[in-house]
Amino acid sequence: MALELISLEEMNARIKEEPCVEGNTLTRNVGVCLEEIEKGCCRAYVDMREELLNPMGMAHGGTLYTLMDVTAGYAAIYAKDTPQLMVTQCSDVHFLRALTEGRASAEAKVLKAGRKTALVAVEVKNDAGTLCAYGSFELFYT
Repeated sequence: MALELISLEEMNARIKEEPCVEGNTLTRNVGVCLEEIEKGCCRAYVDMREELLNPMGMAHGGTLYTLMDVTAGYAAIYAKDTPQLMVTQCSDVHFLRALTEGRASAEAKVLKAGRKTALVAVEVKNDAGTLCAYGSFELFYT
């Protein structure tokens, strides 16, 4: 199922009704939920639960990466005047502090949206607002 490109206004209306990301089994199973999308910016979260933790009781790196990748993607899709589909070309993620419970909140900001690629910075914070992960994502417009 391909992502349906809709206007930014319609996307935010859908988020209010159903924040969990639809159309992708992985993101639905992880529980990535969108909060708001603005032009070139996206906020999303995952509520930590046992199956999202690694054997040491911390958020699994794949959980946080998925949250960051989705958040970066939506920021890039809506970075231009007309929404454009894209794929992650490369990323560089740094896990800075363990996140063991509560909510992992991500905010992605497009640093540059060019003709074919976008560069997006993503921060993940815990409930206390402490930075737990940081990443940069380069996305390719298809």
